[in-house]
Amino acid sequence: KAVALRPRPVAAAAVGVGAEEHREALAALARRVDSDLAPALCRQETFQGAASALEELLASAWEEHAAAGRQALEAFVQGPCFRAVQASARQLLLEPEFVADAGAARAAAAWL
Repeated sequence: KAVALRPRPVAAAAVGVGAEEHREALAALARRVDSDLAPALCRQETFQGAASALEELLASAWEEHAAAGRQALEAFVQGPCFRAVQASARQLLLEPEFVADAGAARAAAAWL
């Protein structure tokens, strides 16, 4: 299931005001993805919780930090978030024990 992300409308003048704070917030979220969520997505016992947390983090980043600008939001999504999903696909989704767990495999397929 894809996450439907739609940024809040932001007035052009508002994008410059506070944009740096929003970019810093995205950088903090990126560190969280790299340090906490990416490793958790690669482990069967923590995958579902981490997948839900990443989905929520993506939605809140998109909604709360739209003032960071499109380039910063895209860098966040295409950088640490994509790397986390890619690492999960390379490691967890290829493990026979994970694939043998029909419920976990269905949840992962729906999430992806």
